Amino acid sequence: AGSAGPLVSALVDRVATDGRQSRDAPALRRYVVLLSDPGRRRVLDHDLCVGLPQQATMRDLTELVQKRQVEVSKVSPPPTQEQPKPRAVQFAPESPKLPAAHSPTAQASGSGALLDALSKGDVRRANGLLRQGALQTGRAMDRHGHTIFWQVIAREMPELALIMLQQFPPQVPNGIDICEVHASRGDSLLHLLCGSQRFDARSAELFKNLLAGMPQKMRVHLNKNGQTFLHTAAARLNSWILVQTLSRDCSLVGLCSQCDASGWTPLNLLAGHLRERTRMP
Repeated sequence: AGSAGPLVSALVDRVATDGRQSRDAPALRRYVVLLSDPGRRRVLDHDLCVGLPQQATMRDLTELVQKRQVEVSKVSPPPTQEQPKPRAVQFAPESPKLPAAHSPTAQASGSGALLDALSKGDVRRANGLLRQGALQTGRAMDRHGHTIFWQVIAREMPELALIMLQQFPPQVPNGIDICEVHASRGDSLLHLLCGSQRFDARSAELFKNLLAGMPQKMRVHLNKNGQTFLHTAAARLNSWILVQTLSRDCSLVGLCSQCDASGWTPLNLLAGHLRERTRMP
């Protein structure tokens, strides 16, 4: 794990920098909580050999969190008697959805047409079908038992996945199955997305939405190789996912040092692939 120490130190520094530069007090507070917890500091310091911020730096960050909270309280409007309940998951801006027929035949034909477009890589046609209401449920499946939402991510079409998330959020009865797992590999939707060869801004937006909506058991889910989604991201050299994950859920820091069935941690995988790419000794 020592070889991964500099990588985690860089991630810790990056999270701190992002927290200072943004006006997001909760994000910075989560960072301070992470580095103030003795157990988590022990994992970072002893297990991963990470250079942790000095106590003076931690005091400065704590004061900054308090200052941000005061600033927010000054500009926030006074609470009304009845506040609307926040949504559990924030998705992409709502896409227009036209009425569609509700008969089983229409649903089957809509799913079939969408699957046909996906199999041909026709993103434009698939986009049009989704916006026209081709699906009546986010759990429609293909003949192999995978949901259409799974297929959209597997074919690296994040823009379509974002539309489906908006139309069928996981918290509603006909919403997507956010706990879907591959029958043989054991991969979750996070594993699937983190394994994408092309990871662009839309993929990043999709990752944030999926991570926010995932129950804790799926955030730490292991596939058949004993790997978390961070192992998959590390194999793709996607350090952005590691930074975002720790920024949004500091309780997942232990995943960075969790070994898979072959004894590899995400950070050692990342370090190993970087050495191969740069041919470092």
